[in-house]
Amino acid sequence: TGFRPSFDYDDLGVEVDEVAADGPAAKAGLKPGDVIKRAAGRRVRNFDEFKEAIASKKPGDAIKLAVLRNEKEFEVTLTLAAIQK
Repeated sequence: TGFRPSFDYDDLGVEVDEVAADGPAAKAGLKPGDVIKRAAGRRVRNFDEFKEAIASKKPGDAIKLAVLRNEKEFEVTLTLAAIQK
């Protein structure tokens, strides 16, 4: 996905802590501090639910994310990439 979640976030959603340069998250326009509220049509309350929402997807699939930034919600499309080893 190209981002690292914040595990200190205690509200509903997944807070983006870091975004990998040139990764899928950066290309989708995600920024540190963004909060992902929905992924692939499913509400996500935490990172485990985010992983469940995208578990059936594969590299190259595009998923819609509902994102909260500065108290405004918007949608981005993130294209999944293979995990780099």
